[in-house]
Amino acid sequence: MNRLLFYILGYYTIKLEGSNIKRLFKACVNKNLFFRNLFVENECILADVSRADYDSLLELCDKTSTNIVILQEHGIPAVLKTLRKQYYFVFLVCLICLIYYYMNSRLIEINISGNSSLSVETLINQLNLAGVSKYTNIKNIDCNELEELLIGKNQEIKWCSIYTHGNYLYVLIDEEIPKEQMTEEGSKYCSRVYGTVKNIYVRSGYSLLKPGDIVIPGDILVTGEIPITNAYEEVLDTRYVTPDCDITIEFTAESQIIQPYKSTVRVYNGEVSKGFEISLIDNKLFSYLPSISYETCDIITENADLKIMDFTFPISLKTYRVYNVSLQDVNYSYEESELMLIEKYEKVKDSYISAGYTILNEECNLISTSDCLILNYKINAEGPAYYID
Repeated sequence: MNRLLFYILGYYTIKLEGSNIKRLFKACVNKNLFFRNLFVENECILADVSRADYDSLLELCDKTSTNIVILQEHGIPAVLKTLRKQYYFVFLVCLICLIYYYMNSRLIEINISGNSSLSVETLINQLNLAGVSKYTNIKNIDCNELEELLIGKNQEIKWCSIYTHGNYLYVLIDEEIPKEQMTEEGSKYCSRVYGTVKNIYVRSGYSLLKPGDIVIPGDILVTGEIPITNAYEEVLDTRYVTPDCDITIEFTAESQIIQPYKSTVRVYNGEVSKGFEISLIDNKLFSYLPSISYETCDIITENADLKIMDFTFPISLKTYRVYNVSLQDVNYSYEESELMLIEKYEKVKDSYISAGYTILNEECNLISTSDCLILNYKINAEGPAYYID
């Protein structure tokens, strides 16, 4: 406790030199002057003395002709003295701490997921009417109350979970289409191609086709409207469900890719100009936009928010990079055009494969004209060639 009090009140590390050190030391004992970390060597004393005892020690040094030197100041008074000399820095640190404390308690972004029929704008407007918007105090947000509010206002929501993490408000919802909305127009699987149904497996819903049937774009394959019939196949009622099925359709896709022998390409010359823009709460504070003297250029922008761990500050930085571009005419030979067409065709096939289709057969032929090289292709594939309406 004494050491803590010694530090709070402050103390000096001093050096005493003179021929009357022993006399000075006896006078200090008589005056009850307290020393810490005392070190004596010949006619020199090194010690720590409190700021309160320093004045009395200074008088004794004058009487004994002893030289006293303050080597270092310690304690809270010394820290405050240093801070007074650097008040600009202290002010800046305090300002940053205040801003961090303020933004730490403010809502920066609302993240909504799981919605399909309800738009993000609709849900955000409902939250705004409930008093929850950007820069709202997070401590004033009642997540349970918001959950009940969204479920009560939207019959599509069957489950909702709202929670805060850092400066973010997360809204997770699960929607269920009301029965009165589950009509043939709003819940069905339709073909997007000309083809033949190979396999169809219905988990929920009513199938209007069977394997081997030929379909055209827009044909309904499976609907959520299930007719209820009697023994005479008379429709007595209709039950509505959400359709769910797996359908495989075999189809043929035909198209062409054209590669001109002469075209204009963009050439980057490597000259770059840079600029930036600083905004606070979507209000522009400062910007530097580069002067553009190029006839043709590409401008790439990037946005960056000031973020520390899970906390995002309302300060954003937008950077601009301007690339000098020139347009040049390029002539391609037949061989070069053929290689470019093959590369483009491979990308077309990859797009089918990545979409879940299996390519069964393919046909390609090249036609050369005076201006371009044309690749005609025919792809026979199978897969989920339908869409949900």
